[in-house]
Amino acid sequence: MKIIEYDDINIWGPWIRAAMAEIVTPQFMQELRVAKIRHMEDARDFILSNLDRAAVTQHLTSRLAPFFVRLYHGTRLTDAETERVRADGLKSLVLFERRPALISVFQDHPRWTEVESSLDAIIHNLGAGDGAGKREDGCVHFCFSRAGLLTGCNHYLMYGAEVDDHVAHALFGDASGHTFLQMHRRAKLITFLAPFGDAAIAANPYGFPAGELPSLLGSLFGAWAYWETRPEFTIVSQRDCIAARFPGPIAAEQIERNLDIDDTELCS
Repeated sequence: MKIIEYDDINIWGPWIRAAMAEIVTPQFMQELRVAKIRHMEDARDFILSNLDRAAVTQHLTSRLAPFFVRLYHGTRLTDAETERVRADGLKSLVLFERRPALISVFQDHPRWTEVESSLDAIIHNLGAGDGAGKREDGCVHFCFSRAGLLTGCNHYLMYGAEVDDHVAHALFGDASGHTFLQMHRRAKLITFLAPFGDAAIAANPYGFPAGELPSLLGSLFGAWAYWETRPEFTIVSQRDCIAARFPGPIAAEQIERNLDIDDTELCS
């Protein structure tokens, strides 16, 4: 099984190179490597200048179809919640079902007794009510880059579900709930392997503009093109937060690993 680990371009970069060698000449690639490329988008556009983007999308999607993609879900869990994930997998977030967990998180806050009576209204507003905005219950969110999740969008690992932070701010009116979102829960990095086609759809749940490469494929293609001009380039340094949204739940047998993350690994 070939697995695309987004951060490790030295592994998957040659796979893109082999696929692109079927539609571009060695001479053209040599021109790219000696061109004075400064930015990633310049390398991408150099290659695409004489190619039809729809044809490139179709070709690479076909060649990458047999591969899998490793994705990362960041959260904070109690020991009991960790065991439930091991047994039942990752469930879709439904806010009103989190009420007992939220109480256990915030009940030690010195102002808890002052705000406790407002919890149900806040849960309703951020769940079924207008305050939910475009928050997407019914799904499980993942990042393609481990480094991006740890250093680029690490609030999930620092505080847990994003909506928990919204509840904390609505309850206390400040950031004082952050300490309690961290207490008694440990940062977890949960990995999931998805077929390339499924991962590509999950990265563009609403589709993508005509004439553009879809999100996942575009990120892979752009990074690869730049890497061809600068072999020292690493994705890890980019803090790339490209994400995917999968319909939940994710069954326990689909989960690859459930890893503890030390808070010292998280960069603000």
